[in-house]
Amino acid sequence: MLPGMGTFFVEVLLAGSRDPRTTHPLKLLVDTGSTYTWIAGTTLRALGIEPTEPRRVLTIEGRITERPAAEVLITLEGRTLHTLCLFGESGDLEVLGAYTLEGFGLAVDPVQRRLIPALLYGAAGWPPGSSSAAMSEGTSPGARGRSQAFAVSRCVALERPPSPGGAPRG
Repeated sequence: MLPGMGTFFVEVLLAGSRDPRTTHPLKLLVDTGSTYTWIAGTTLRALGIEPTEPRRVLTIEGRITERPAAEVLITLEGRTLHTLCLFGESGDLEVLGAYTLEGFGLAVDPVQRRLIPALLYGAAGWPPGSSSAAMSEGTSPGARGRSQAFAVSRCVALERPPSPGGAPRG
């Protein structure tokens, strides 16, 4: 990426859940195109962080690859939260990805090259006047789940534009 194209770095502190007092400062490239945060596996292992699961990802080159992943503690702008992090290999960039940014409730201001508070989407209050308790009264757990799924799918369906001629879409 070229400088001047809205790219920037942020300073973070990284720690493992087992020993949160041992931290490692890093400068990470902010990359909203990357789902996950990627940090060199050697850095993660030096902090005592071990992989807990594999994650398959599509690389910028269009290849599907797999990287080990683990939950880590990241301190960003004075706040510390758990996030999922991939173990980077030689040649992988160290980046702060979208999953971590959303967890912190942050978005990118590409003009000012900084992180800003984000307004994130939620499913609260749909359908209007309803609550999870009201939707689940007198129903089995399976029916309750179907009711909630209906409310969410109804919300999404209402946002679809009508088909030509005004006929309902399926």
